[in-house]
Amino acid sequence: MSDLSPAMLEAEFQTFLARAGMELPAERRDVILTSYADFRAQMDVMHMALDATQEPSNIFRMQGAAR
Repeated sequence: MSDLSPAMLEAEFQTFLARAGMELPAERRDVILTSYADFRAQMDVMHMALDATQEPSNIFRMQGAAR
């Protein structure tokens, strides 16, 4: 999981908004920050290395799907 504190997460998000030239309405701030924290947590999970025991047992074969 991310090692960012809530204050650091908010600062990071504010930096992204500023770089994009976007402003966040005050009434949506808490909900969007919560969503951003969830997004960061999912990114941490997606970038974890998996070993062979965690990989799916089946594969997608293009040849069979192209019929």
